[in-house]
Amino acid sequence: MKKILAGKGLSSVVFLSLFLAACGGGGGSDSDSDSDADKNTTTPPPVVETPTDPAPTNPKPIDPLPTDPVDPKPTDSIDPVETDYTQVTISSLGNQEQLGASLLASNMISLNRQSCGLGGVSHDEELAAISRKHAMYLQYLYSNGKVNYNPHYEHKLVGFESISGDANPYFTGGTLTERIKTAGYTAPGLIIAENITQKESFNSNGMVNTPNREAKDFIKALFAAPYHLQSLVNPSFDKTGTSVITYTPFGKSPALNNGFILVNSSSGTTANTNYPKSGLITYPCEGVIDTSTALWTESPSPVAGTGRNLRTDPIGQPIYIFAPEADKIKVSNIKFYDTVRKTDVPIDLIDDENDPQKGTVYDLPENKAFILPITDSLNSCGVTSSKTNCGLYANTKYTVSFDLLVNDKTLQRKSFSFTTGDTNY
Repeated sequence: MKKILAGKGLSSVVFLSLFLAACGGGGGSDSDSDSDADKNTTTPPPVVETPTDPAPTNPKPIDPLPTDPVDPKPTDSIDPVETDYTQVTISSLGNQEQLGASLLASNMISLNRQSCGLGGVSHDEELAAISRKHAMYLQYLYSNGKVNYNPHYEHKLVGFESISGDANPYFTGGTLTERIKTAGYTAPGLIIAENITQKESFNSNGMVNTPNREAKDFIKALFAAPYHLQSLVNPSFDKTGTSVITYTPFGKSPALNNGFILVNSSSGTTANTNYPKSGLITYPCEGVIDTSTALWTESPSPVAGTGRNLRTDPIGQPIYIFAPEADKIKVSNIKFYDTVRKTDVPIDLIDDENDPQKGTVYDLPENKAFILPITDSLNSCGVTSSKTNCGLYANTKYTVSFDLLVNDKTLQRKSFSFTTGDTNY
């Protein structure tokens, strides 16, 4: 039976997109699809978009997805830190939800939160169904046309009228707010955020990472992307639902090309206050391991206006600082220290005074800040790579310390250490 939450009203809706570059796999050759993330804006798109390629006259999904939501249950057997690089044949994936990967992603979000003193988020099938239906909508688009648009919307697209909007069999509403209403997911003071990642790749040997591996890498990437990170560790959230779907990109070989889409919906209410005992939220925090080494792309961009192209010049794993019970904070005297090489890493700071998204819906409030490690000079990619900047060094312990002035009154010194995982190219 479908659970209907008591009450009505929607307090806050947040939506973010992260486009990931394809990761090279063992054997064969790999190439990245260009998702043109840098062309996305932080403002909602118009109802219609200019097409890249016209849609087919009679589009059909390669392998129609189920329209009825399943009822998966998370289990303790899912390992959120999968370390092997086992690959599977691309042709074995098809156009379908990868349920184990969906649950793994939700579990990773919950465990990452708990590792830094926040309340975990429980699997919620209503949220999973909202994520699943939108992911199905997106795979239908990407399987039937070469579409480049803001993936948080289900509006009719010019040139793709036969596969977009209400012509898409998985349509549930043009905006996230409309999709929430369609699902009947309402509660007093409801806060809900949607995070999306998408990746397309080619391998001449027809092999690709397992869906579980891709889900893990997607979540690591989301936790290295400032505007997504602050959404995922929102202290008000206590429920989450994720859908990971694979598909064959439009006009591509089902044996050599594949796409992954991850849609996550997380929710809570303004009454929830799952703060750490210290009253300060950071991510990473003391003892966190296996983080990303680099941020290669994010929309909206944390380096907008600087001239930096993250796709060629990434930054390292950012540090998120949030004092939820304070009106304002000021972060200063920052030290980002490589404990292996005994060197300091240069940093930039994003706060209310120099927020590149100031004046947009992603405007950073005065009680939040991000420390961005600038890694241009580290030569962190390793001898086997032609690249030089891959963010922070892999499998390395870093110590971060800073002064924190709270409400222009209380000065505190904070320090913690975290450890990166393998290099994410």
